[in-house]
Amino acid sequence: MRYLVLLLSLSLVGCATIVTGSSTDISLQSDPSEAQIEINGQDRGETPTTLSLDSDRSYTVELSLEGYEDESIQLRKSTSGWVAGNLLFGGIPGLVIDAATGGLYVLSPKNVSADLDEETADASDELTIRVAMNVDTSWKKVGQLDPLEK
Repeated sequence: MRYLVLLLSLSLVGCATIVTGSSTDISLQSDPSEAQIEINGQDRGETPTTLSLDSDRSYTVELSLEGYEDESIQLRKSTSGWVAGNLLFGGIPGLVIDAATGGLYVLSPKNVSADLDEETADASDELTIRVAMNVDTSWKKVGQLDPLEK
């Protein structure tokens, strides 16, 4: 009788849910630190930090810091290897429980580390340079610069 209760209990529990849970802890770091974190468009603080995210969906992580180019990282869900434990212990009920709780999935990568590049001017940026100097009127004029036409 004890063994029957134990076997029934095991069949009602999903292995992946027990081992991995329904969320994944994601470590976020950047160089330089204190970059703003947006996950799927929502502000989530700044680096460095660790966030717990539901494992049953994928995410887009945006890291931004003034003076640096933004970095975008995809967190993808994949099937947990612990789901195979259901074949040995939980069977179909275990798979159903894992699917319902989100324990069927894990997110990767778990460690996000981004080296942010400094922003640079691109070809579409307009650059104006002005030079001012004291002119010595005794100098002989030898030529003239004309402005570039657009």
